[in-house]
Amino acid sequence: MKTKKVIVEHDSFDVLTEDGKRTGMRLPNTDVHDRGLWHSSSHIWIYDGDGNVLLQKRTLMSWNYPGLWDISSAGHLSSGETALRAARRELQEELGIEVRPGQLQLMKILRRAPWDTNYNQRHREYQHLYALQLPKNTPFKPNPLEVAGLKWVRLSELLRAADDRAGKRYVPHGTYYRQVYHWISKL
Repeated sequence: MKTKKVIVEHDSFDVLTEDGKRTGMRLPNTDVHDRGLWHSSSHIWIYDGDGNVLLQKRTLMSWNYPGLWDISSAGHLSSGETALRAARRELQEELGIEVRPGQLQLMKILRRAPWDTNYNQRHREYQHLYALQLPKNTPFKPNPLEVAGLKWVRLSELLRAADDRAGKRYVPHGTYYRQVYHWISKL
């Protein structure tokens, strides 16, 4: 008896051209990463309007950068998904909150291709950065399979994160943290 291989939408990505257009090719996320192909992600930075930003601690089960502090919520776009839809999905999956599309403010779309020294590969992504203002008393329900902890920190903590190039406390995004610091501080 033959078995049919099923690819779950969340497990396949739309491959993009170097200038960010969909090629029409859909591949499993592992292939996209292993081959260093262009794809998209959504990053959601939650801030409280009083100079604080929410950071998420990755679980020890994470395939990359386990146990390090990172973006409030983030994830790749599944095939056919919009960046806004992916942002809303990730907030629900990781933090257990639902937001209306109008609550998310698109700050920037970054074209980044950093070399990941931990995994010896190039990550080629179009990153859609969203800001989401929420009060500090928001009742988050973190998914324990994805989130080991949450903490509110002063926005200036992102400048310290930018200097943690060795990845001892933060996912080593380098200057990306400085950029986010400047964009959020203007909101």
